[in-house]
Amino acid sequence: MNFKKSLLNLSVVLLAVGGMNAAYADNHDARGGHQGKQKGGEHRLAGKFKRLDADESGAITLDEMTANVADQAQQKLTRADSDASGAISLEEYLAAKPHAHDFSAIADALVECVATIKAESGDDNIVVPEASKFTSPEAKFAAIDANSDGGITLDELQTHMQTQIESTFAAMDADSNGEVTLDEFTAAAEVKKATKQAVKQCAEELLDDEE
Repeated sequence: MNFKKSLLNLSVVLLAVGGMNAAYADNHDARGGHQGKQKGGEHRLAGKFKRLDADESGAITLDEMTANVADQAQQKLTRADSDASGAISLEEYLAAKPHAHDFSAIADALVECVATIKAESGDDNIVVPEASKFTSPEAKFAAIDANSDGGITLDELQTHMQTQIESTFAAMDADSNGEVTLDEFTAAAEVKKATKQAVKQCAEELLDDEE
């Protein structure tokens, strides 16, 4: 197993920021430097916010966040359900995530490492994840397969996605007023970015120690 390749999927164990993609510019011109990169990321993030804010009210509601969840669930099932049985088997689930890996064996060490980075850096945007977030692909499958029949149906997948988005929305809605402003949306993206970087750094260090 190529552990380093598995790092590409670490975002699944972080605060899953629902349908939000905190896009930061990868390129900048010679004069723009870091500021150009930062402005590009802010522009793309604002664009994502605008697309989610369907009624152009200046804030995102939970209904807007979940408006397309049924279609998204259907698309995911169609892509993964290779035998067109109407449900995703464990084998199909694993095949759809070829680089997924079980980080549960180093979960406690990852949590401790991230906590250390947060304390030493003083970065309040870093959120120390719970060890339970680092579960195996099989455990993730079992969590979605609500009736434990060995297959993930459309209803189960949609319910799982709905729950994830609701959790994400609640985390972004800092003042709990039922709406997510652009400032809250941006703050959540900063949290996701900082936390992902810390987890990635810790995983690389821990996996290097195992080699």
